[in-house]
This record gives sequence, C-alpha cells and structure tokens, in this order.
Amino acid sequence: MTKRTPRVIRITRASVTLVAEPRSQSGADVHVPPPLVYAAPLAVAWAVDRLVPWRMPGSGWRKRAGWALVAVGQAIGTAGAATFRGHGTSVIPGRPAAALATTGPYMYTRNPMYLGLTVSYLGGSLLLGTWWARIALPAIVAFVDRNVIRREETYLRERFGAAYEDYSSHTRRWI
Repeated sequence: MTKRTPRVIRITRASVTLVAEPRSQSGADVHVPPPLVYAAPLAVAWAVDRLVPWRMPGSGWRKRAGWALVAVGQAIGTAGAATFRGHGTSVIPGRPAAALATTGPYMYTRNPMYLGLTVSYLGGSLLLGTWWARIALPAIVAFVDRNVIRREETYLRERFGAAYEDYSSHTRRWI
C-alpha cells in the first residue's frame, strides 16, 4: 500500500501551483474530525430512540450526572486544547505538530481532548436518556483509538522520535 502524498496549492496573481508537501510539514493522517465521531452517534441514537424507544430509568439523577459529566469532559478537553495553543500547536490532527505537549493534562494522559470528548459523550448519553447512545460508546472509543490516536502516534514517533517514545513510555494513552 502506498501512502498518499499531501498536496498544497499555492496561488499567486500569475498562477496556481500544486506542490507536494514534505512529510515533516504535514500532520497525522486523520481524515475525519474527531468531534464528529462523537456527535454523529449521539444524533443517530436520538433518532433511533424516536423509532424504537429504549429509555434509561430515572431522570433527575441521570440529568444531573449527565450535565456533570459533560462539564468535566469539556474541562478536560479545553485544558488539553489550551495546552496545545500554549505550545503553538494546532488542535487539528491533520496539521503539523510544532511541539510535543507533555505538561498540563498531558502529564496524566496522552489524549486529554479525546478523553474529554469521551466523558462528554457519556454525559450526553445520560442526558438523552437512551440506551442506544450508551451501547455505541465502545465502538466509538475503538474507532477513535484505531483510526485517529494510533495514526497520530505514528506521526508523533516520526516527528519527535526518542522524545515521544520516552513520553509515551510513562504516560498512558487514555488514563
């Protein structure tokens, strides 16, 4: 299997040029926005629940727990994004990494933004009150782990070498 070479389009007043971008200047080979991987199944679960209801019991405790999880998830994700911005690195997976973030929430997890999305999704599933959203979570986490995180890790190993290996040897992928 051959890897697709990323392209950059340069536009000037006189011409439009398609240029191959060197691998070191491109980011991880991720093609789907990770927030969409979490939001789309919530929307589908809501729609399926309208056709085939499968409701969770209770509402008061469930909604309080749901909002609490959404808030915690957003705080974790926001802290991760702020740390990236502090290092001058883009939060968009396909963009190149300017620096290896190992401070803030990255001292405890290599993926605080994905952890935050996962915790928020869990809260959202409680707020929706349907089991359909809950049963989708393992598939979502597996998809993100295999198709996003592992691609990012491959890129980071190529980009930062021994520094990334050292960091990943003592910091867990999730928690």
